[in-house]
Amino acid sequence: MVLASLAFCAMAVFVKLASASHHAVEIMFWRGLLGALAIAAWALPRGGAFVGERFPAHLTRSAVGTASLLCWYWSLGFLPLATAMTLNYTSPLFIAAILVGGAAMGRGRVEAPLAAALLVGFGGIVLLLRPSFAADDVLPATVGLIGGAVSALAYLQVRKLGQAGEPGWRIVFWFCAMQVVLGAVAMIAHIGMRLPNAHNAGLLVAVAGSALIGQVCMTRAFSRGKTLLAANLQYLGVVFAAIAGWWLLDERIDRSALAGMAVILASGAAATALTARQGSKARADAAGQAS
Repeated sequence: MVLASLAFCAMAVFVKLASASHHAVEIMFWRGLLGALAIAAWALPRGGAFVGERFPAHLTRSAVGTASLLCWYWSLGFLPLATAMTLNYTSPLFIAAILVGGAAMGRGRVEAPLAAALLVGFGGIVLLLRPSFAADDVLPATVGLIGGAVSALAYLQVRKLGQAGEPGWRIVFWFCAMQVVLGAVAMIAHIGMRLPNAHNAGLLVAVAGSALIGQVCMTRAFSRGKTLLAANLQYLGVVFAAIAGWWLLDERIDRSALAGMAVILASGAAATALTARQGSKARADAAGQAS
């Protein structure tokens, strides 16, 4: 999940640059097309099956994920990067809320310490980014928040598919394919199909490459790991963004930002330690029952 956060941080920067000359649906279309081609080039020589028994579940997950992605890309074009990133990173809070709601209805159990670490991590994001928006930004901010909520559903669907034995590459392929279909329809209906110039093509390739790396790593993390731990480690993307701004763009990191980074890292470390301890306890209990 750490590598996924780093890749998605790079993607956000490239999307912000590309949005100056391309609509959000165009960026989504090219990201999906390049990603789908890359996965197909890897899977076809290995005899990978693109359609399995859970194909309808793939379509549902892909449609939900694409809607979230479009909200994220569109808000990036109108909001300051700090605000858009903060809204996007509300998805772990919605994940926790969904899991708590499910536990209240008798479906599963939520580790309270992990949920607490999640909330502390989001507090660190607010401290680091100190997001704000003007009255004119209410609509894009609302769309960004909706995107965070919808992405929480997508992440949980990824986990279900992974637990059902679906390979990560197939989950990502159909997500990319859905972006191509919906992106093409939106482009034809509203802005028309157009090819990017050489400079913008490079940005779109960078968006697609970083997004593909992030998506593969994220899918593996959510399908095979602890849901709340993976959600918590997403917060590292904000730390990576702050460091990249300081290193590449000569942006100053003040004491509040440093404090926010410390809180985020501490919450991630706490979540990792809690998960490791719970895993050790579960293995010990299983060994005791076996004996």
